[in-house]
Amino acid sequence: MDFIFAAEPDPGNGTIRFYYYLPRPENVLFEVYNLKGKRVARINNGQLPAGIHTVFWSTTHLANGIYLIRFNIRNESIIQKVILSA
Repeated sequence: MDFIFAAEPDPGNGTIRFYYYLPRPENVLFEVYNLKGKRVARINNGQLPAGIHTVFWSTTHLANGIYLIRFNIRNESIIQKVILSA
């Protein structure tokens, strides 16, 4: 795995900041699922240039709970758990 991915919740304003580094242009699939397996957001699905990327995802429309973040490049995936609470 030659890319870096991380998330930082900001409970004060209902957003989560995702940041990642791509060493070369890549096709990125970036989605959020609830625990029932339903996709609740698609943050990216397409080609991105090399470099550092930052995305702010608003969670104000979602209920408190656990969500799974899926970040996929080529045949490699990272699944990260995020807990939303008021």
